[in-house]
Amino acid sequence: LFSNHQTGRNECLHHGDLSQPHSSIDYQITPSDNTSGVATDIRIKVQFSEPLLEETLTVSNFSLLEGSDQVQDGTFEVEGSKVHFTPAVPLTRFRDYRISIGTGITDLNWNALDSPYQSSFQTLVNVVISPVDGEGMILLSGGTF
Repeated sequence: LFSNHQTGRNECLHHGDLSQPHSSIDYQITPSDNTSGVATDIRIKVQFSEPLLEETLTVSNFSLLEGSDQVQDGTFEVEGSKVHFTPAVPLTRFRDYRISIGTGITDLNWNALDSPYQSSFQTLVNVVISPVDGEGMILLSGGTF
């Protein structure tokens, strides 16, 4: 985990054994694992160490899941070694999501990830906190609690 000073975000970098000849691809995911407060209109970014063989990027190798197993539809954009996944509809507030990346994704030299990877995040947007009422109650709205 490292802090990206340009974006102000914490990001996660995964890699194979760098002491060996390069036979796997490395990657960095935004949002990073266990991030909370992610916008519902997120565009997920994965920066790989090498340009990808685009046809190996499939839903079975890269998916966004709500909860434990509900696959979220969306589109991929590949620009060399950078992949963006944009969900088809905005994500639901206050929900847990999981990014799943499989070993079937390869670079142009057919190098693959060393192992599958999963990262999770939680959405949080548009919460409204109303002032304390006469009974000392605070009203929260805009999400699932």
